[in-house]
Amino acid sequence: MTITPFNYADYKPTRSQLKKLKESGDENCVLETKQNLPASTFHSKNPREVVVKKSTIRDANLGVHTKKKLQAFKLLSTYDGPIVTLGTQERKAWLKNRNLRSHLKTLDGSLSNGTKVIKGLRKDIEGRGVASLVNDPANNFAFANTKLVTNKKKGVIYLESTQKIKKKRELFYHYDKNFLFPFKRVVRLTRKEVKKNIPNLSTYLNDKKIKTPYWEEMTTKALTHTRKKWTAPLANYALIREGFIRKKKITSDALKLLRPDTKIYRKLLLRYIRNIPYKNDSLLTVQLNNEAIPLPGKSHSTVWTPSDLTNLTLKIKHRKETILPPIPKLSIKLDWVCSQIIE
Repeated sequence: MTITPFNYADYKPTRSQLKKLKESGDENCVLETKQNLPASTFHSKNPREVVVKKSTIRDANLGVHTKKKLQAFKLLSTYDGPIVTLGTQERKAWLKNRNLRSHLKTLDGSLSNGTKVIKGLRKDIEGRGVASLVNDPANNFAFANTKLVTNKKKGVIYLESTQKIKKKRELFYHYDKNFLFPFKRVVRLTRKEVKKNIPNLSTYLNDKKIKTPYWEEMTTKALTHTRKKWTAPLANYALIREGFIRKKKITSDALKLLRPDTKIYRKLLLRYIRNIPYKNDSLLTVQLNNEAIPLPGKSHSTVWTPSDLTNLTLKIKHRKETILPPIPKLSIKLDWVCSQIIE
C-alpha cells in the first residue's frame, strides 16, 4: 500500500481533499499527519508523571510505570502518534494486516469520507504520549489500572487511571477483543477469582498457565527459580504486593525472594519480626543506623540474614524473667541491621 503524506492544520480532511487525491491516480488513498497536535498540546501543559522502562511481564519489552502515587480518574498521558484517515477499502486492508493494526486506535469512525485512526508510537519520545506502550495484563498476575478515553471534540485519546496507583507500579489496560496477542491462550484474571483461590493460589495460577511476573525487587536467583512456574512463596508475595492480604502475613520463604537492599524488603522484614509468635521468655530489638533500642540487663547481639529467617523462632533462648519491650514504628535508614538480643 502506498501512503501519501498530507499535512493539514486541524487534521480534518475534507471530501474534496480525498477526491483530489483519488483523482490523481492513487487508488490506495491514505491521508497521514506527521504530528499529533492535540496530544502535543496536552503534554506541553502537563508534566509527565510516568516513565518508560522494562515491563514486569515476563519476556515483554517496554512498559509504562508510575513515578509517584497517582489518584484515580487522572489523565496520565495520551495515545500519541500520526493521525491517519482511511477510506472504506483502506480500512479493511489495514485491519487484515497484523503489523499495521498492532498499535492502531480508532479516533473517529463516523466520518462519511473515511475512518480516522492513530498509529501509536512504538518507542519512547520525549514530550510525546506513551499510552501505546502500556501493556495488556493478559496471562500475567496483574490487573488493568487504566483505560483509554476518547475525546472526539478535541481529537485525542487519553490514558486515564481507574484507581489509586502506588509509586513505581506498572500501568495496564485491556486491549481490544480483536487484538491479536502473541500468546496461544489469553487468560485475564479478575480480582474475584484471585480472592476465591487465595489458599491454593500457586496451584491455581499454574493450572491457568498464568505467567510469573518479573519484579525488580526480587533476587537474581529467585527470578530464575520462579521463571517456569509459581511457587507458594511467590504467590504469598504477589498477594501482598497486589493488596489482597496484609503485609504482616509475609512468610519467611517469601522474604528470601527479595533483595535485602530494597525498601519493600525492610518494611516486610519488620512486619514479619513484629508478628512472630514469641514466647514470653524472649527479647527482640531492631537496630537502625547503629542506634539500638536500649534493653535492661546484659545482652548479646546476633545478626540475622535472610537465610536465618526460617529458624528464627527456634533460636530464641529461654529465660525465667519476662521483659517484653515494645517495638516502636521506626523510620528505616540505609545502614541498618536486625539484631536479636539474648540475655
